[in-house]
Amino acid sequence: MKHHRQLLVLVLLLCSAAIFSHGVEAASKKTIKASSNIPSSWVKKATPKKASIMSFDLYLNAPNRAGLHSKMTSISKNPKAAWLTNAEAAAYVTPSTTSRNAVIKALKAAGIPSANLTWSTLKDRVTVKTTVSKVESFLSTTISSYSHNGEIALPKAKSVTLPSSISAHVYSVGTLLAFGSPSLNRENYQSASDITLSKRRMFEYANEHADESMNLAKRTTAPPSTCVSSGGHYYNYPRCLIDYYGLPQTSKSLARRNDLAIIGYLAENFSQSDLTTAMKAFRTDQPNAAKYQMYLNDLLGATNSGSDPSGEAALDSQIAVGLTYPLESTYYNIGDKSGTTVGADTGDIFLSAFQYFLELDASVRPSVITVSYGILDEASMTSTADAMCNAAQLLSALGTTVVFSAGDSGPDGTARAQSTPYPDASGSCLPLTPSYPSGCPYILSVGATTGYYEAEQPVYYGTPSGLSGYNWAWATGSGFSEIWSTPDYQSSALSKWAARSNSLYSSATKGQYTSTGRAFPDVTALGVDYPIVIGGSAYLQAGTSMSSPVFAALLAVLNGELRDAGQPTVGYVQPMFYANPSAFKDITIGGSWWKCGAGTTTTAQTYGFNATVGWDAASGLGSANYSSLAALYGL
Repeated sequence: MKHHRQLLVLVLLLCSAAIFSHGVEAASKKTIKASSNIPSSWVKKATPKKASIMSFDLYLNAPNRAGLHSKMTSISKNPKAAWLTNAEAAAYVTPSTTSRNAVIKALKAAGIPSANLTWSTLKDRVTVKTTVSKVESFLSTTISSYSHNGEIALPKAKSVTLPSSISAHVYSVGTLLAFGSPSLNRENYQSASDITLSKRRMFEYANEHADESMNLAKRTTAPPSTCVSSGGHYYNYPRCLIDYYGLPQTSKSLARRNDLAIIGYLAENFSQSDLTTAMKAFRTDQPNAAKYQMYLNDLLGATNSGSDPSGEAALDSQIAVGLTYPLESTYYNIGDKSGTTVGADTGDIFLSAFQYFLELDASVRPSVITVSYGILDEASMTSTADAMCNAAQLLSALGTTVVFSAGDSGPDGTARAQSTPYPDASGSCLPLTPSYPSGCPYILSVGATTGYYEAEQPVYYGTPSGLSGYNWAWATGSGFSEIWSTPDYQSSALSKWAARSNSLYSSATKGQYTSTGRAFPDVTALGVDYPIVIGGSAYLQAGTSMSSPVFAALLAVLNGELRDAGQPTVGYVQPMFYANPSAFKDITIGGSWWKCGAGTTTTAQTYGFNATVGWDAASGLGSANYSSLAALYGL
């Protein structure tokens, strides 16, 4: 009996030791590293002084993010269900008092008092302001100064180690480890000096580097007459798009509301004068359209200069307002020309914007956000990816649809950064690199197409213009995330696509992408031949930068009708869209293709994804039809 008691004691001691050991492991320090793919645009400068003041963020784990996802999915599929309030969202994402106190205690022990902490509204993020020396000690790191594109130097680290007391509560230090290098998702615009805007006439020109139109005689179904120029070519005027997608005439609510937010970065300046000229020229069906005044909001170090207008700001604002007039849109000019966001978590410009919108009162928070920018290499943003996507999830849960352009590098996000479209001299195709942030499952990614009706197809590298023989040197973005896995709403569609024998352009594409990743784009919209006014003159522009504001405008118009009917906004649309693919016009020809390997534009290999029947990785669910989408929501 004594022997058994001794054995029992030994077993208990061993179990206790095992439990204690596991507890130590769970509370061990956690190291977070920056991406090894730091863009060359970030250059290390002098080491900052130890007494210098800096700020960094700590992102705390949410108690029930999976539950939030389930709730959002349920609401998405029920058009009558209201989106969450801040208080309701807090139940899912606000960290426990235990977690917050652990962070406060650890910071206090490091000599950083509570007075130096600023908490977000939902208490899931805390901004810490202290000296470089204390940051280095607290995070067991070395702080260096890095400059992006020659602009102001910022404190950055290559890795940090969280203290064991908070490692279970904190998942990110935000952009302290981020080296984002954003770019525009549009091609260079071309001058069209023969346009006389004051006569409000449609136009055409045959510059082989600019005219990306196709002769209407090649179309079996003619586009709307409002798309046709006097010479028999098409241009995507606002009225043309309204007719093509079947948008209704909208009306302005008496209540102040933010129907559509257009996000601008990199010192892209908005011009009210150019918007007025464009509306006067291209919305002649609305005599008061030229009186429209867009709201402008400079944020986080931005200073808009309307006398020095920029192409991206012009196209985003003119497309959005041209399609949604007289709904209210706001141009948010964020950060400086290098992407630095003053007074915010600098290094991920998308995260900075989302944080701003999350802090807004629900009455002024936009119902749709459109962004025509991206970062070519998703892998360079691993340190902030989860924080960014979690913020996008929360915005969606509160009723805001987050829309992004899918990029202009076809199936390889970094392809446009290469000196040639086929960078590998060995003759083989390199692994496909997804761009950022379209891989986030709470972002609606929009690809670009050309052509109308049954001839509509994704823009691919080498697509002929049809008029002058010029081939397009860009392709609609597509890909599979290496950070986020396939979301539940997409799994069935992706499985069916993968099983099709014609899903890939060639065997060169096989094995070059992460087949279990979240795939994009989700949908497409026309992305070529947009007449845009810049500095009082008209130009044609192309790129997925056109497609994102088009689709966002469609959703803004839909939200306007829903609000008039007493219904909630569409918010997190992905589960509803994927559950109802017949609401979209399926794109079944062409694909998202790019050249690779050694050779010339004629002989080099091509790889990418084909447009097929049903959802595909080149065109997503396809092109929108407004009446079909409106029917989904009971209109």
